[in-house]
Parts: sequence; structure tokens; C-alpha cells
Amino acid sequence: MPLLNLNHKPTYKILVVDDDPITRAFVQAALRVDGFQVFLAKDGKEGLEKFLAHAPDLILTDYAMPGMNGAEFTRKIHAILKASHGDTQVFLPVVVFTAQGEPEVLKDCLDAGAIEFLTKPFNVTELRTRIHAIAELAAVHSGLMAREAEEQDEISMVKHMLDRLLEQGRDTMPAGFRMETMATRRINGDVCTYHTGAPGIHFGMLCDPMGHGLMAGISEIPTIEVFKTLSGRDLPLPSILAEINQKLMNLLPWGRFSCVLLFRLDAHTGELQIANAGMPESFIFHVGGGLTRYASTSIPLGIQEDLGSLAVNRHCLLPGDCFFACSDGLSEIVDEKELVELYEQGGDVGFPELLQELIGTRVGNRELADDLSWSLWPYHPEQLEVRLPASPSLRHLADEEYLSLRLQFHPNAVNYDEVGPNLVGFLGRQGVPKDVSQTLALLLSEAIVNAVDHGSLGLDSALKEVGFEAYEVERSHRLASGGKGPVDLQIRIHQRANGAFSHLSVHVVDPGLGFDWRPHLSESEAPATRPYGRGILLLKALAQDLAFSEKGNEIQFSLYARED
Repeated sequence: MPLLNLNHKPTYKILVVDDDPITRAFVQAALRVDGFQVFLAKDGKEGLEKFLAHAPDLILTDYAMPGMNGAEFTRKIHAILKASHGDTQVFLPVVVFTAQGEPEVLKDCLDAGAIEFLTKPFNVTELRTRIHAIAELAAVHSGLMAREAEEQDEISMVKHMLDRLLEQGRDTMPAGFRMETMATRRINGDVCTYHTGAPGIHFGMLCDPMGHGLMAGISEIPTIEVFKTLSGRDLPLPSILAEINQKLMNLLPWGRFSCVLLFRLDAHTGELQIANAGMPESFIFHVGGGLTRYASTSIPLGIQEDLGSLAVNRHCLLPGDCFFACSDGLSEIVDEKELVELYEQGGDVGFPELLQELIGTRVGNRELADDLSWSLWPYHPEQLEVRLPASPSLRHLADEEYLSLRLQFHPNAVNYDEVGPNLVGFLGRQGVPKDVSQTLALLLSEAIVNAVDHGSLGLDSALKEVGFEAYEVERSHRLASGGKGPVDLQIRIHQRANGAFSHLSVHVVDPGLGFDWRPHLSESEAPATRPYGRGILLLKALAQDLAFSEKGNEIQFSLYARED
């Protein structure tokens, strides 16, 4: 009765190589009883030919053969497998027959790649039992390899999807910005990506989901998609974090979460905004020396529905300042003191290479224990290209208004600062070019926030000199009282005679006392020591037909289609 019934592989193939015809016949007869398909070879040369012709699953070879002994034959077999499969592991068990089991012979065979020995003479029961066990081991290993190959296919698919989601950011990132993720054989649990918003507005994200591999990669996909979509509309960072959190709560199983760091740089004004949900501290390397740290202000995303009030850290960068952020994998390799020393040594130009060299030295050829991403954004206004609107031509005088929107809202309305960004999709469906609608979203956010803060709430910008925290406390207090009245917003869209979009005009009115706007319009740049007044500079840079009422509580501006 057969000892082995390989249902999953009924044609299990065994190659027997031995110069003794009696041994060959004996082994063949014993193994055929168990349903094996047996091929015979009288020496190593014929054994190689039969191996190439039949691709056996198990090899039995004598050690002492003329021309090529069993160890040499085993080495040639493994060399052929290496040449045909590369670094892919292939488990082909080789069992060597030996006469007396001399230690030097056994060592030679083990070094060649053999896994087992049988000492001659052996009986039928011993042979069948040993081969049965080895065949079962090979079958288990084959199953593991098949599952690993399937997993690698799944990983390759997710890697491809992640790469396609990230490639646009890599292609559009300004010169001088660096965002690096150290490549690993697995799916990187970290994501480090860039997205451009309105002209001169730059968004970055570091994401470190729980765990590694396939699950981490899958959880990154919705995070990236939300980030790209909402940063393109220039939504506030807390709104983007809240939307990512809701997406993860809806999609991920309980207990999974992601740490996310968002940052936004306004190239016009140098304002950097940072929203950190569970990531390590980020830094600003100051041009004159010194370091400012920004810690996490929120729990990781995907844990609970209500994130509470999401704090945003703000800093007005000076030319030459540099923002740096990383995942926690880097802190296991390089400490803060070393990062500062590297930056002092190389500046923003030499720092990336110095950091990568240090990481490479300490990691070597080892697989990283944790994924590793980092980002370096130097602030050099002259290097950050800002697309200015085209000048209007005389033919615009014949344009006709074809759509007018009017909104009125009170300062305590929910998310009024998202009015501009939320108009982007609607305006796009009305024929407004994407670059115009994105610029409008940015300028409306600035104009509406100013109308609410300084008009309806009566806040003094000089309060920011005390600190943004004091400003926000006073702002919350006045919001609770309801303010002086609503803000009025009107947008008119004009088209040319051929029906194409021409331009749009914006009119914002607040119920406040107004302000003296003349000194701000005369400035070519806002003083670095003053944490306000940059909004008007942004309007001056991107808008056209900019005008204020005499009182200062009304503002008008236009945005035109680009000239081809």
C-alpha cells in the first residue's frame, strides 16, 4: 500500500542519479509504489540533461560517481537554478547517497546545497519513509512560495497605484524642495507627497499609517486622494485633516489609524501653516541659526469621529529659513542634534545629500525596522515661481455678464472660510478655467476672513503681535457674541462674444468701520517683523482691478482668463 498520496501534485517527479544500475532499479521500484514519477541517470552529465528535460521536484544522487561526484553535481544544479530564477528562491531538495557517511563528505555535500543523506545500504522502508517526509516538506514549501508570490503580486499592484498617485506631485514640486521616502522591498508604510494649490501656494503631507506592508499601503490610498483633492481647492488644513479622518473612519477596520502631518507654504507672504496629527515634531531651521519646533496638536486619524478643535501652527518664514519634517523611522537612526549639525554644515543645498549619506552608513544592507520619510522645504521667494494673471485686453469691454452669485453670511456661520474653496468645483462646471477658480478660492479665503475678523468682529490686526494664540482667544470670544452683522459677497462671471469665459469680478462688503488701506497698498512687501498685512500683498500679486472703498470696508477685484 502506498505511503504517500500527493493529491495536490499527482505527478511528483524524482530524478535518481547513480552509477550503480542495481541501486537505480531498486530505488525506482520502491518509489513507484508511492505514485512518484521516477527518472534515471547513470552519472552527473546525464543527470544534468534529465534535470533540464524533466524539471524534477526532488533529486537523489550518489556521492561517489565517475567524472562528477554528488557534491559537484549539486553545485551545478543550484547554479542552473540561480541563472534561471535570479534572486527568487526555489526549493529543490537534494538527497545524497553515501557509503559510510564520512564527515568531510557530509560537509562537502551540505556546502553544495544538499539537505539530507542516506547511507548505503538502505532498506525499502527507510527509503520510502525518508523520501515521503522530504516530499511533504517540499510540498509545504512550494505552497508557501506560491502564497508569497501571490502576496508579492498584490504588493506590486498597490505599489503601482501609490506610485501613480504620487507621480504628479513629484513632477510639479518646485526646484529646491525635497521629499524622500527610503525604498524598501515591502510597501513603504510612509508617504511623503506634494501638491500645488493656487498660484504660489504649496501643500505637503507626511503620512505614517499603522503597520507596514499591504494594509498600510491600502490605507494610504484614500489619504492621498483626499489630500490631493482638497489641497487643490485650498481648503484650510483642519478641514483636510477632518475629511481624511472621516474617510479612514468609514473605510478602515477598527483599531487601524494613520498619523498625518500637513503643511502649507504661501510663497507670496512666507506664511507656513502646520497641522500635525500624531507625527513627530517638525522643525524650522532659521537662516541666522537656531531652531523652532512644532509638536503634534491632535490624536492620529481614524481613531474617533470628533477630532475636536484642530490647532494650526503658523510661522512667517524669512528668506533662507527652511522647514523640515520626518516620520519616526528617521529618529531611530539620526537624532535632533545630528540633524542640526548636518544643516549647519551643508545648508539647504547640501543637507539632503549629507543626510542620505548618514542614513546609508547606519543602515547599510540591513532591512529597515521602520519605514522612513522626510521633507525639506527651503524658503527662497525668488525660486518659487508665481504665475501672475494676464493683462486684460480692450475686447473685454464687450463682454457680457452671464452668471451672478450673491451670498450673505454671519461670522458665526459654520466653515465660512471654506466658501472660496467650495466654489471651485461649481465654477469649473460653469466654464471658469481651473487656474482662475483656484486663484479665486485663495483670494476669497483671504478677503472673507479679513471681512469677518476686522469688519464684523472688529479685531485689530496689531493683536497678532502679541501672538496668534492671543488673537484666536479674542476672536473666539467675539464670535460668541455674534459680531456686528453679515458679510456680503457678490461674484459676477463674464463671457466673450463666442461664449468663452472672459473674467470674473468680486465685491466683498463688511459691516465694520473700515481701515486705512493706503499704506498697505504702497508697500512692496510686508515687514518681516509684522505678522499681518500680507493679505493685501497677496491680492496685489494675483488680482487685477483691485480697489477699496474710501471707508475701507469694501473691496473689489477681478480675475481674467489667460491670453493664448
